[in-house]
Amino acid sequence: MLGHYHAVLWLDHHEARIIHFNADESDSERVRPADPPRHLHVKAGSASGTHITDEPEFYRDVAEALGDAHEILVTGPSTAKTEFVKYLDRHALSTRRCIVESLRNGEKPVGEIVKDSGIHQSGVSRHLRILSDAGFVSVRPLGQQRLYSLRPEPFRELEDWLASYRSLWEQRLDRFAQALEQRKSSRGPHRRSRT
Repeated sequence: MLGHYHAVLWLDHHEARIIHFNADESDSERVRPADPPRHLHVKAGSASGTHITDEPEFYRDVAEALGDAHEILVTGPSTAKTEFVKYLDRHALSTRRCIVESLRNGEKPVGEIVKDSGIHQSGVSRHLRILSDAGFVSVRPLGQQRLYSLRPEPFRELEDWLASYRSLWEQRLDRFAQALEQRKSSRGPHRRSRT
């Protein structure tokens, strides 16, 4: 699908149904786990109820199928939605960290970032957009390509903010080391006797 688009995701532990749409067109697809879980459907809150809580390959496939959707509406049973959102939260930071690491050596097109990070192109594009909106990444068009690079300003701000905490912790660790030395010297030589 071309251009700016949205997605509706209906998700449970057995499948995901995704509808991509924009003003001019729509399409849909289904994603199913390789090994569908079996559920015992019993009264909510019962001790005997079960559900699968960790389906990383399925959730990864669903996230990739969502592509570059600008807005996503997630529907379906609450446990499946909650677990999917937790999956996205767990992986978002590491994905962005991989992208930043890839860009440390300079400007790159999306294809090189995908190769460096091992992340699907739709995921890289989504996180590049988030990093760009947050001011960490700049984009420069070059013909048909878009080249991405890190902006130094937010990293300088982060370094300045961390520096104030670094000196605080260095002072505390120095005082702790002094206290240990004083305690050690006040005890004198100490030998354990074996009995």
